[in-house]
Amino acid sequence: MKATTAALDRVSREARGAALALHAAPDTVRRGAVLAMAAAIRAARDEIRAANQRDLDGLTDRSPAFRDRLTLTEARIDALAQALETIAALPDPVGRVVESSTRPNGMRIARVRVPLGVIALIYESRPNVTVDAAGLCLRAGGTRRVAGRRASRLRGVAPRGTRLRGDSRPRE
Repeated sequence: MKATTAALDRVSREARGAALALHAAPDTVRRGAVLAMAAAIRAARDEIRAANQRDLDGLTDRSPAFRDRLTLTEARIDALAQALETIAALPDPVGRVVESSTRPNGMRIARVRVPLGVIALIYESRPNVTVDAAGLCLRAGGTRRVAGRRASRLRGVAPRGTRLRGDSRPRE
């Protein structure tokens, strides 16, 4: 447990730089990055399937239900990309005034949605959670760090633009 906490703490500190850049990133940049993730997943379909098969080959001792949760079929890969496109189409949550009022002395007070910053997720063996969490965090101007079982890491998804640099532009 101590090693997991230390590792999560380290990667969370590293994510802080990207979070600060994303706080100031305009909606078009954040929306574009989420759409780039969807396109990268579609473009890397064969690579993702091959990596997923390697993961599954190493899990022969696991239950069929567990293996099924990790299996990425063509339809499931399409669903990953479609979920990101749905997230990209959501209205920009950053900067939205949720509530405001004017005090008797004339001071205006408002609740405004702001990025959360770095969000840490701990979950077990759900490839769609990895992608959904990345898209939702990015869309809302935050970054995310995940800790899960090795089987849930989706090794084949990261290449070709699905990770962001601290300057909020998709990596080549």
